[in-house]
Amino acid sequence: MAVSEAQKKATAKYEREKYDKILTRFTKGTKERIVETGAKSVNSFIIEAVEEKLSGKRAEQAEKIEKVQLMDEEYYDDELPFANDQEPVDLQALQELLEEKRKQFQAKEPGWTSTTT
Repeated sequence: MAVSEAQKKATAKYEREKYDKILTRFTKGTKERIVETGAKSVNSFIIEAVEEKLSGKRAEQAEKIEKVQLMDEEYYDDELPFANDQEPVDLQALQELLEEKRKQFQAKEPGWTSTTT
């Protein structure tokens, strides 16, 4: 059965709205190497590879966010002398305490560097 023009237009519209179309070029022989892997299709192999790479980047970002949150928890624990109605805040003491906490955190996370130092 032939596909009507209306169906072709509807399909084209749906694909424009739901998918990104990306043209990629590979060196000769890449397609054969992909086929040899036993992938369902070249397209599915490429999609899976891209999604895997992107999810790895997301995991790296999540790990960095987690470290920053840990740093915040380390800095802002119960030892900090926050202002309240009963006692004034000594800014010098607060700065010294924050510096001490930063050094403690940096000792736990050797690769971490502060953007404020």
